[in-house]
Amino acid sequence: GLEPKVSPAKHAGDVSRFEHAARQRAASVLLASSVSKIAASMVAYPHEVVRSRLQADPSKRTLLEELPAVVRLARSIYSKEGLAAFYSGMGVNLMRAVPSCMLTFSCYEFAKRRFSPNEIVSLEETAHNVEMGLEQEG
Repeated sequence: GLEPKVSPAKHAGDVSRFEHAARQRAASVLLASSVSKIAASMVAYPHEVVRSRLQADPSKRTLLEELPAVVRLARSIYSKEGLAAFYSGMGVNLMRAVPSCMLTFSCYEFAKRRFSPNEIVSLEETAHNVEMGLEQEG
């Protein structure tokens, strides 16, 4: 059932537990989405470099059909320019991709929580219960 919990505010400017939990949840989603995008980009970005070089050079476009030629190009990039060449431009790409990923994840999480058929108690009712000092036992 619902039992009252005494939790007086220290002063009028205190943030309610509901707002605090919502902020923590949002921060967790933003952090997780940015870290996941950076990790995924570090793994996949070398492929993007090889792909863009194949697309930029008309003489190499026929190489798209041959996997061994793609591997040869990757080896050539590595031997002539080093490992750093595979990550050239990644910083600028992350400046575009990470905020986009954070927004996408945040919208998904909001929609999932807001429109889930399994969500028994509405957000307004939850906020009211928290403000009244009631905690639902599960």
